Amino acid sequence: MEKQTRTVTEWIASGVAVFLSLFSLYTGTFGMFSSMFQKPFHLMLILIVVFLLYPKKPAQEKTKAETAVNIFFILLSIISCLWIIFNFERYYIEIFLDNTGIAMGTILCLVLIEATRRTLGWPLAIIGIAFYLYAVFGGYLPGMLSHQGNVYERVIASLYATTGGIFGIPLSVCATFVILFVIFGAFLNVSGADRSFMDLALSLAGKSTGGVAKVAVVSSGMMGMISGSTVANVATTGAVTIPMMKRRGYPPHIAGAIEAVASTGGQFTPPIMGAAAFIIAEFIGVSYIKVAFAAAIPAGIYYVLLFFAIHFISLRMGFLGLPAEEIPSFRNAFFQSIHLTFPISVLVILMVLNYTPMFAALWSILALLTSCMFREETRLNVKKLLLGLEKGGATMAPISTACATAGLVVGVLAMTGLGMKFSYLLVTISRNNLFIALFLTMLASLLLGMGLPTSASYLILAAIGAPALIKMGAPKMGAHLFIFYFAIISNITPPVCLASYTAAGLAGARPQKTAFEAVRISIVLYVIPYIFVYHPALILEAAVSDILIAVPTYVLGVICAAAAMQNHLIVRNRVYERALIMLAGIGLLYPSRVLSLFGLAIFVMVIILQSRRRLLVTPSKDDQNKTITATWADRE
Repeated sequence: MEKQTRTVTEWIASGVAVFLSLFSLYTGTFGMFSSMFQKPFHLMLILIVVFLLYPKKPAQEKTKAETAVNIFFILLSIISCLWIIFNFERYYIEIFLDNTGIAMGTILCLVLIEATRRTLGWPLAIIGIAFYLYAVFGGYLPGMLSHQGNVYERVIASLYATTGGIFGIPLSVCATFVILFVIFGAFLNVSGADRSFMDLALSLAGKSTGGVAKVAVVSSGMMGMISGSTVANVATTGAVTIPMMKRRGYPPHIAGAIEAVASTGGQFTPPIMGAAAFIIAEFIGVSYIKVAFAAAIPAGIYYVLLFFAIHFISLRMGFLGLPAEEIPSFRNAFFQSIHLTFPISVLVILMVLNYTPMFAALWSILALLTSCMFREETRLNVKKLLLGLEKGGATMAPISTACATAGLVVGVLAMTGLGMKFSYLLVTISRNNLFIALFLTMLASLLLGMGLPTSASYLILAAIGAPALIKMGAPKMGAHLFIFYFAIISNITPPVCLASYTAAGLAGARPQKTAFEAVRISIVLYVIPYIFVYHPALILEAAVSDILIAVPTYVLGVICAAAAMQNHLIVRNRVYERALIMLAGIGLLYPSRVLSLFGLAIFVMVIILQSRRRLLVTPSKDDQNKTITATWADRE
């Protein structure tokens, strides 16, 4: 959308996207319209953007026939959304959907599925079709899958003319405050914040061992908090960090894996997490800031693990820090970016003070627009302001279509009782064993996340899996964060892992090799959600004393795990040392005081052994280079 020469279609799409952003800013400032005006109107604008920007087939040249089809879909979108806006009150009073209403509801369901296919591919579209057909024909299925059967009028009324289907909580969250955070991120992007954050990351981490890879972690983490999209984060920051890592000697698949894992964590990292975090807050009836606080320690542990994994890889392969001439002055980088921390600080402070996310987002946008004026490089002129509004509206297209389709699925689950049946089935299969139920939920979350965006994956499993986990003793917040976490981690989990594949493309590496390296770097991340379900101190649902003990214990545990997986601590591990470090990591990560002390004792013992060996044998620089060369050859 940033081309110098645009087609008429792109200009129209740009105008609609800008209008969508302005409409959202207006309603956020002066108050929302009624629920069944705000959400259908938002969806109507989203669908117009989708059919203007997304072709029927990827990389297909637009023909006159396709343009006609797109105009047809746009007209259907406008008519079906406007019909419910103007007729909802009448339907609500009469509790009856006439033939016109049934036709409009059917049209919107089909148009939404096509928009989902265009923006997100077939997986979510197929799920939407399957649940739609199940609602209509499920009464003919045998056994548990059967439901009482719903006349078609009732199906369409539930999905189209209530606040529990397409226009349910997921779309409500998008239409009210998620879009404001997306606009905030878009303005940060067009102001040049990504470059400022990159320079700050270089000045902070560039000199240390493996500094260029640590820069990727810091910059990707900072930008991931703002973008909320893993793949977009890989594509933007990875375009800079991956070539930088390759120039310093990192093999392409390792460079790609580091960037993929670093970018993935952004969706789980406060203060601005992925869209699903806002949905969690609405789903379980708590403030967003409570969700952000609960996710803070697991997010911190995520990046501690990644930081030390990179450190040990770099030590083993001999990658030192960047030369001084390539590192920006911290003082300059700090003062060039300090004004950009003001809007983020405003956001955090307002959220901590328990203001609504919408209020916090609006004031943060205002703070950003004000603070950007202090430096010429980040000053937002009219062109940049319009570009930010355009980016914000266009970025919402796949998010809102995903959430609207997920709302359709959740509506069918509630209408047919399938959600309760699945929960019962999960309890039955696991024989009321929480660990088995968590494991099955993890597999389902990873499987769904491979083909669906995080929000849709979370929503489906939150509706059918979370109640069963809570019934078996998992804390409510822990159960929902467990599902959310694995929906995010699926971005780097083979066989379908979009973050790893995107990073592999940028690095020029083999996709599967990059994906498996990403899993090897982050293997302990698959354990952390189990820990915060069994030991809620990690999500701040425990006494302060328990939290103060748990945090350093688990941090040491993930450091041990990283050292064992990368086969290096202070020096390269011997076989028995690697086994001991792994044993120490298990002891520290297991929620038991006795085992934690046991693990700590083993860890200290290995530290002493390796410290003595390092003092006794200090190889020359030539020997180090030979070892590095040999190790690299083995890796390749």
